[in-house]
Order: sequence, then C-alpha cells, then structure tokens
Amino acid sequence: MFNRNFYAAQDDRRFVVGYALDLGFRVFDAYSAPGQPLSEITTTASASLLAARPAFKLYAPNTGPEPVITRVELDPAEFGPSAYEYQCNGWGLIGLNFGGVVGLGGLGWSTLTTMAEARATRWHAVEPIGAAPSEWNWPAVDDAAGKMFEAIVSMAGSAVGDSPILAAAGQLIKDKGLLYESGGALHARPGLG
Repeated sequence: MFNRNFYAAQDDRRFVVGYALDLGFRVFDAYSAPGQPLSEITTTASASLLAARPAFKLYAPNTGPEPVITRVELDPAEFGPSAYEYQCNGWGLIGLNFGGVVGLGGLGWSTLTTMAEARATRWHAVEPIGAAPSEWNWPAVDDAAGKMFEAIVSMAGSAVGDSPILAAAGQLIKDKGLLYESGGALHARPGLG
C-alpha cells in the first residue's frame, strides 16, 4: 500500500496531471458529474477543466486489467429522478485526490494512494467490480505510485514535514499565512482541524 500527502492548489493540478501523462499513465476522472460521462484525460490543455476536478484514477499500463467504468444510480431525493454518475474502478488503480480549501481558509492535503492487495481482496469478496485483485501486479502498482510521487517531489519548492508543497500552493500558503499543520491541512491559526 502506498499513501503520500502533498500540498497543491488549483493551479498546480495541471502540472501534476501533466507529469502523470508524461510518465505514461492513463488518467481518468474518479467519478463523473451527475448525468455526465466519465472522462479520460489525455492532455493538460484546459487548466480550467482540470481545476474543477478533485479526484482522478491513474492507470499504469502493464500493472493489471483495464479500468472498469460503472454506472451508479444516485439518491433521487438528493439528485432528482433518474440521476446517476459513472465511476472509474480497478483494485490496482492509483488514487490522485486534490485537497482544497478547508475550515476557515486552510489548505487540505492532496494525496496519492494505492490499495493493499489484502484489503482489495476483502473488498472484492463484498463488491466484485472488475477483475480480481490477484490479476494485478501489486509491486508494479506501488513502484508506479512511487515514480509519480518522485515527480511531485521534483516539482516542490518546499515541504512541511514529509509533505511537498507545489508552487501555487506555496504562494497560497504565503498569502494566507498558513503556518500550522493540523487535521490533514495547513491553517492560519493553531488548533483548527
């Protein structure tokens, strides 16, 4: 299992996704907007499009089966009749989740994660979406996640502990005076989070 945190603001997202594409990953939205198709990102040309997306799934070729896109019915009380979304699934996909503004203007962690094979096997027994976890090359998945995190570290100008800070996040942290790390975020005052 691989789990690393970093700080990224919206303007950093296109660079992170660009590195993923440059490293040969296929990049998918983790889920679609209600009633919309799920997208595979093939270029970083539209920064505004990427800025609106908080979660992606990275597929490293030759690590396992192709991702599975599933339609999920949404709660009609919350989303209206016939509401649905699409999700990108695969036990060995790498999660890339961008944090955002939290609390009173703090900046939440962004994360790069993989699932452990044992956990995936337990979940697959309950919800068997796609190929079995045994069909994934788990060391290759973690190696791919490590290469992606190395790329993120190479973009960072500084860090808080083990969490690299990318350029736009660094400017946001400076502008807002975010000095205190608590609860998976940086805050302007101690004890928030």
